[in-house]
Amino acid sequence: MESVATVGCALFADDAIGLCPSMDAAVAFCDRVTEWTAENEMAVGHKKCGLLQIMPTGYRPADYDFDSVETYEQLGAMAISGESIPIVDDYVYLGMLFRDDLSVALMVEHRVA
Repeated sequence: MESVATVGCALFADDAIGLCPSMDAAVAFCDRVTEWTAENEMAVGHKKCGLLQIMPTGYRPADYDFDSVETYEQLGAMAISGESIPIVDDYVYLGMLFRDDLSVALMVEHRVA
């Protein structure tokens, strides 16, 4: 299958992170992970998965129209192997704390705590 979305991706051992420029690209990324894991007879640890939307400075999730039908349809499509991926406020990847504003100060505070 030819890829329909280009996303950034970081891989380390059995961990992966997808950096998607849009919700449509994130849905396509989840679909491709589903296909790849099925083709390779592998499973995803859904309890370790999370969807973190990175926001521009000054833009908060409350500004986002989560009541729109389109948004709910896209968020509902965020699934790997049929299991929904939860929306998270922060995520720890390889010991680094990521928040929606990519605060370096919080990353450092988390590392030295």
